[in-house]
Amino acid sequence: MSESESTVNTQERLRDEETTYSDQLNFWLNGSFVQINNPDPSLMLTEYLRKAGYTGTKVVCEQGGCGACTVMISHKNPVDGSPVHRAINACLKPLCAVDGMAVTTTEGIGNVQDGLDPTQFCIAKFNGSQCGFCTPGFVMNTHALLQQNPEATQQDIEDSFGGNLCRCTGYRPILHAMRTLAKDYDQSCDQTQNCLMDPSFKVHCKTGLTPVKLDGLPSHELPVRELHFTGHGSEWFRPSSLEQVQRLKKKFSKDYGKANVKLVVGNTASGIYQDEKPRVFIDLTALRELAEIHESNEGLVVGAAVPIQELLDYAGRVIAKRGADETRGLQEFKRHAAFIAGYQVRSAGSIAGNIFMTRDHAEHGGPFPSDVFTVFGALGAKLTIASTEFDGGTKTWLLTDMPAVSTLPDDAVILSFHIPFTRKREYVQTYRIARRVQMAHPVVNAGLRVCLDENGKVLPGEICIVFGGLASINCRMPKTEKFIEGKAWNNDTLKAALDTLSAEVAEITIPMEEEGFTNEYRMQLALNFFYKFFLHVAMLVNPSMVSPENQSGAFHNERPLSHGKQEYQEYPELFPLTKPIVKRAAFVQASGEIKYTLDMTLPVGGLHGVMVKSGRPHAKFSFTKNVPGLSALKELLAKQFPGFKDLITCEDVPEGGQRYIGLNDDDPIFSDKIVTSVG
Repeated sequence: MSESESTVNTQERLRDEETTYSDQLNFWLNGSFVQINNPDPSLMLTEYLRKAGYTGTKVVCEQGGCGACTVMISHKNPVDGSPVHRAINACLKPLCAVDGMAVTTTEGIGNVQDGLDPTQFCIAKFNGSQCGFCTPGFVMNTHALLQQNPEATQQDIEDSFGGNLCRCTGYRPILHAMRTLAKDYDQSCDQTQNCLMDPSFKVHCKTGLTPVKLDGLPSHELPVRELHFTGHGSEWFRPSSLEQVQRLKKKFSKDYGKANVKLVVGNTASGIYQDEKPRVFIDLTALRELAEIHESNEGLVVGAAVPIQELLDYAGRVIAKRGADETRGLQEFKRHAAFIAGYQVRSAGSIAGNIFMTRDHAEHGGPFPSDVFTVFGALGAKLTIASTEFDGGTKTWLLTDMPAVSTLPDDAVILSFHIPFTRKREYVQTYRIARRVQMAHPVVNAGLRVCLDENGKVLPGEICIVFGGLASINCRMPKTEKFIEGKAWNNDTLKAALDTLSAEVAEITIPMEEEGFTNEYRMQLALNFFYKFFLHVAMLVNPSMVSPENQSGAFHNERPLSHGKQEYQEYPELFPLTKPIVKRAAFVQASGEIKYTLDMTLPVGGLHGVMVKSGRPHAKFSFTKNVPGLSALKELLAKQFPGFKDLITCEDVPEGGQRYIGLNDDDPIFSDKIVTSVG
């Protein structure tokens, strides 16, 4: 080791020793202060809440996809101290990440004894709860939205439910119930028949949203506590400066490898790449400079740790005050990004996290066709990365030129993104095709931008075509872009450009068999997106070029506010039967007070069981093909699986016992040597 290297290592060690990390986690839960010593970095908020008795927060998918685990996280904005209320998926939120925050569950906003929050009351009153398992998630999603935006419209509320699933009630009564809380709701225009409440069941609704007090939370002006937690082979750090982050990242990347060090803001990537288990987590939420958004005459500078939803909200305010020419790009981003995941994921996941995940998984673990990457790339966004190895400490690239993660220095940290405003005669459109409109990553997405001169010709270097879902990383089409430069925007250019683009798309498209879509299908989507963009620009600059039958392809379909009503046929002679009376259980389902089987504590001596299911629709089977009998099989299972107690089969049904269920007693409880269906 050289003398200079020795000096550097000594300086780093001294700085580490000067940093005093606390191992105490402080947060507020439903208004009560909680302090935990050295929490386990692998423990998710859902697990902690349910063990603490707050079972209104459900666990279903554990991927941030169903919304049953939705809670509200409240904190003070690190930049100006203003209150921030966001719905997040507790199944993706590490407990370690809630320090200095207020966590609110459905139990914390109301109950049938003291009064229900309007969000709880309305979903029950308007018959929006059947089994009730998903109901607290809908409640907390709406409650958080209204806490953050009391002026929310019906459209705002309806658009917030992309991250909530219901499997039995149906969405009409749920959406109707929550939309009655909107600022623009007009009861006189509501044709839905009113549901009635059981007059003997006394429950009242509070006059307004249950307030969340943030007075006890630490001031944004105070230095942030530095945290360090350990457990189960992993470590959690929350440093307070970029220098500390870089030092920790460099040290542990060398010790354990880059894959074992994760920079964390929302942790939403863990819902996609569940097999990735890093050893070291570095929480970036204490770095105020990463949480800022700045507006200039050229565009927006967005901090790396800004959540996607926060940028959407900010973009909406910029669009409202600036001209249409400047904000065409932001308008497309706002429209497109509303389809990314769900409200809860967007409220937690950061811009940099989404971009880094995309670039990182171009090299391993399966590609991620990020919508944010595609839209930013099309807008000509740049990113700035910090590293002590760069001249001046930082380096800036076009997003589409971002280096592979494996080539970046060990201490590299994304700092910010610059999103330029659009200009006069500059046009932008983005597209995506996915299995579902929301909560599904795109099969293929596209972002296209062009700037024309006064004669309608493409300016040199002013066309950008970006596709995601074709190659391992979202990428531009430089050959097609070069071909179109300087040409007039007309049908001749379109036909010739499609030939060039078709060949270029074929060159970069790789098989993605796990997605279930052929290369040919995905390539055709890319060509179709380009064609739609060509139509869009033509309709704006010279509509006569587009035949009437093709004009609808030039613009996005705008989904209107949903509508529907339900009517009940009443028969007075059967009173009170046939009256639309809401069940009593709906109110305790909404408040989380009702207990389902998995919410109950396992009794002494209790065991968990799981069904052995068939993977074939009609087949013969045997448990004892490779062992002499059931007793030997049970002995083998006990050796292989610690905690195994017994295997229950049809052999355990006593003589004369109930062997069948169903209306005709023809559905076997346990199959005997033959299965007749999958499952």
